[in-house]
Amino acid sequence: PIIRPGFTDSILLRQRGVRCYGVIPVVVTAAESATMHGDAERVSKANIVHGTRVLAMALADIVAK
Repeated sequence: PIIRPGFTDSILLRQRGVRCYGVIPVVVTAAESATMHGDAERVSKANIVHGTRVLAMALADIVAK
């Protein structure tokens, strides 16, 4: 796991009482990490698939409670 400095526009949702978390469930390589927030930012297809599955499982867990 890594912590990257930055921000999102979720402040607009939090002001309305929506809980927001800064979770990006991807496993990046050094090459992908080097592109973050640049003009050539890239995330692999495998990371998109993995991240979607992780978020879907988390959502299913939350909804089930």
